[in-house]
Amino acid sequence: MDSGDEPLPMMTTSTLGLDYFWTPIMAYFSAPIDIFGLCALDMTPLKIRRLKLSRPSGEDVDWLRRTLDRESAPFGTHVALAAGGRLAVS
Repeated sequence: MDSGDEPLPMMTTSTLGLDYFWTPIMAYFSAPIDIFGLCALDMTPLKIRRLKLSRPSGEDVDWLRRTLDRESAPFGTHVALAAGGRLAVS
């Protein structure tokens, strides 16, 4: 992994003695459809902190874009930065 793909700091939580990890960056998916099916798939990156949603930094959005693009590439799917800080799936 090169320095450009460093993951965001993960937080650890324990529920019933089981540890799991999560990152505070998430995405809201928008998938408009018409009679022919799915038209597009857009994601709006969000950051959760103290149970509130806010816009993540440009660095966090780029990390999410690179991570999703890398993981979806074997399936022929790519993720690009779109207007307004959104992510577009193609």
